[in-house]
Amino acid sequence: MLKLNDEAFVVCTMNEEYEGTKTLNRAFRDRFLTIRFKPSQSISQILRNEVPRLDAASAKQMDEIYKKIQSSIPATINEESLSLRSFIRAANLRVSGWTVKKALEVAVVEDVDDADDREAIRTFVDIMIK
Repeated sequence: MLKLNDEAFVVCTMNEEYEGTKTLNRAFRDRFLTIRFKPSQSISQILRNEVPRLDAASAKQMDEIYKKIQSSIPATINEESLSLRSFIRAANLRVSGWTVKKALEVAVVEDVDDADDREAIRTFVDIMIK
């Protein structure tokens, strides 16, 4: 056993939507203070920073769809179904030559576990990108 100074404390972090993480059970989570950060209102600059070759028009289209999905939380879509990482994957597909629509269908829509959320997001993509 390790004896810590009374002034010592431990800081743990977890990005819940990060790929490969698991949801902590309630008993374990209760041992920690949870600090939630509000998601980005716009992801256009994040996409351009993460995928520098992404053109501005594609970043704008992806950003508009992200905002539309985000505005549907929690009324229509669960928060867990919106992943910034999936949009970054879509941006990488876009710079590889995929259309914005196909990149979003594969990286964002098909990444959603909940069938109702998946169809709602597919509808947003279909309506917003002809």
